[in-house]
Amino acid sequence: MIKRILLICALTLLSQAAQAAGNLVNAAVLIVPVRAGEIIHADMVEYREVRPITSIIMNENELIGKQARTTLRAGVGVSRNQVRMPYSVLRNRPVTVRYVNHGMVMTIQGRALDNGAKGELIRVQNTKSNKIVDAVVMSSSVVQINGDRM
Repeated sequence: MIKRILLICALTLLSQAAQAAGNLVNAAVLIVPVRAGEIIHADMVEYREVRPITSIIMNENELIGKQARTTLRAGVGVSRNQVRMPYSVLRNRPVTVRYVNHGMVMTIQGRALDNGAKGELIRVQNTKSNKIVDAVVMSSSVVQINGDRM
């Protein structure tokens, strides 16, 4: 009886292992561990067969140049929510605020209250009036406000 139970358990495990092996996908993975905040470079990435995870990054072009949100392990798939575009604007750093309205452009100096990547909305404080506004990150140290939000 015990031999029969062991045989059934062994067959079940072999069946599960065979199914898992069939579900592998070829994806871009890290070949070295990456710390949170570190930028991922081409020499850190290669293609391997891995178990699929939710929103796994398949193409190395979607991984290279991104910044790790958390520490990432080598040899496993990376999901899209584990990486982000690198910050162009850093919190508490000076920024140039461009105000654009009907073709008119004005610039003022401000201080970023949040970190932000290109295209993200962050809070910025006008250094003269101390007023806080929302602005879109355009490039390194440049944010923009459209319309009459100032």
